[in-house]
Amino acid sequence: MDSDVQRPFLSREDTDDAEEHINNRQSFKYVRPVERRSFLKTVKQNITDHFKFVGAGIIAAVSYFDPGNWGTDLAAGSQYGYSLLGVVLLASLGAILYQILSCRLGIVTGLDLAQHIRLQLHNREKNPMIWRWMVLYPLYVLAEFSLVATDLSELLGSAIALNLIFPFMPLWVGVSLTALDVLIILAMYNPSGSSRSMHIFEGIIGVMTIAVFASFAVLVIKVHPEWSEVMRGFLPNKLAFEPGATYISIGIIGATIMPHSMFLGSKLATADRLASASSVNSSRTSSNEDRFSLSNIEETSRNPLEYVAKAMKQDPDYEPSPRIGDADVYEGGPGRLPSILKHLKHGSWDIALSLLTIAVPVNAAILIVASATFFNNPNRDSEGVADLFDAHDLILKYIGKPFAFVFAFALLCAGQSASITATQASQAVSEGFINWKSPPILRRLITRLLGILPSLIIAVIAGRSGVDQLLNASQVVLSIMLPFAIGPLIYLSGREDVMRVWNPTDEGQSTSTTNLLDPSRLGPSHAHRRRQSENVTIDGGYQQFQLADQLQLNTTGQWVDLRPSKYILIISWIIFVGLCLSNGFVVVQVCRGKEI
Repeated sequence: MDSDVQRPFLSREDTDDAEEHINNRQSFKYVRPVERRSFLKTVKQNITDHFKFVGAGIIAAVSYFDPGNWGTDLAAGSQYGYSLLGVVLLASLGAILYQILSCRLGIVTGLDLAQHIRLQLHNREKNPMIWRWMVLYPLYVLAEFSLVATDLSELLGSAIALNLIFPFMPLWVGVSLTALDVLIILAMYNPSGSSRSMHIFEGIIGVMTIAVFASFAVLVIKVHPEWSEVMRGFLPNKLAFEPGATYISIGIIGATIMPHSMFLGSKLATADRLASASSVNSSRTSSNEDRFSLSNIEETSRNPLEYVAKAMKQDPDYEPSPRIGDADVYEGGPGRLPSILKHLKHGSWDIALSLLTIAVPVNAAILIVASATFFNNPNRDSEGVADLFDAHDLILKYIGKPFAFVFAFALLCAGQSASITATQASQAVSEGFINWKSPPILRRLITRLLGILPSLIIAVIAGRSGVDQLLNASQVVLSIMLPFAIGPLIYLSGREDVMRVWNPTDEGQSTSTTNLLDPSRLGPSHAHRRRQSENVTIDGGYQQFQLADQLQLNTTGQWVDLRPSKYILIISWIIFVGLCLSNGFVVVQVCRGKEI
């Protein structure tokens, strides 16, 4: 019988060796075979996934060809030909770098740049009042000042566009009419909101962006530039450091790398673009931060006064759309880390592709059109720096009336699309820095009124030349304000305790995500326990944010370091230092009364 069969005797050492051998064999049991898919299926899946993330990059691109860019690019092309195309390219590459950093900050932490600055400075352990009044609030004032300068350029650009389309309209009337763009915000403002509204808003901005891109594609084809000279212009040129060109180069940098786009980019990145309706808690009313919708235009027209009063009130039940950081790794989902990695990949590509294929070509096209029609035009009647009026008149004279209208229409679309995105940025700044939650319509009125007053005065007194100078000066101001936005951004992006994500590894949690990561990014294993009574609050200070982040954990796992590479951070700091030095040079030269 089997029971009578004598089994071989195993010593304790043999038993331990056998168990170790079995365990080693069983360790392969949890590795799932990789599903082999054809190349076309892989490409199709990646494209399908990427479409969920398209939108934030387009909105970011809008900031890089607003009317301020038009003014500085036209001045550069008309006075220096194609020589400053290299400045446009370098500024655009720097913009891509900082925009991706702001995107990463929002994705990894679930908080935007303004909120992080408040967490760092509001409740410091030592001398909190000094940190607030000497650092936090001055940074907030500078951010608001840059928003006013941004809105000023959108206002002037839109006013000039209206004057070009309707020549009978005085410039000061166009400036006044731009205040009415708050009605666009009002007509699309939905107090109840829906998660779909974010995509509607991005779609509207996308249509305006395509209109600007198509308009300049037509203009570039029509002016027949010297393409060999264009290619040579993208190479670095010492002309950028000559008197006169330096001021315009600084203006190009300020017009390209916009401070408000850093705040807006990090804010948009916090939205969870993979969340489905079923996965969102039913107690929350999901909507985007500014609650745009086309469904209430009819309601606005029927009851305008009642709707204005409703829009001016902050909805007490309003909560923004689900953030990436809201995902619970133990409830209804595969975990936060896989979602963040997917958002990082597609979000970064969305920004890079949008800026490379839209913002860079449009900015280069503006300078190319100015150079071909002004700098290299022997039939031009006068010399000097071209402004938006000169460009329109020359296009009208040598290319034709339809193309002049295309130029003016593209300028109007650029001004309005950038104006709407500036409203979102101002919302993020006020909520993040001082926790002031206000309706977008109110924010729009405040920033627009601050920009209209100086514009009206200059439009009435100095006319078109004064308006053009004010437009270029606003871009130089933005360049000077820029270090106060990108400095904190680089600092936060380089902090390990900020740019890290908890990855649970026990109780059946999948380790497939961890296996895809660089081992150098994985920290030692830890065990934490959750205490449901603890909450994360902005006002609690940065230390409480980190503590609450750890209290969310109730099992063994690892911290995953998602900071950018040290080379990216070094390059970012080098650009930052160079920008500070160039801004300091401009300020010193202006104070000395010398030409720059």
